[in-house]
Amino acid sequence: MASISLIDETVEIFKAEYAFNRKYVDRNESIGAHVLLSDEPMVVLDVTKVCNSQSHVWANANNA
Repeated sequence: MASISLIDETVEIFKAEYAFNRKYVDRNESIGAHVLLSDEPMVVLDVTKVCNSQSHVWANANNA
């Protein structure tokens, strides 16, 4: 999974994406929104360990 996106107050909009199969996601579900709060790049090797639960939208992205 990879993306180039724009993030505003309510959504993350994917301008280019691989394996997300979505055009946008609510900001409260956005992993990219977390990157905005950090001074470092973010690499996620296992999204199920980053998300709060197995039912999170990205934890099940390959099953969608």
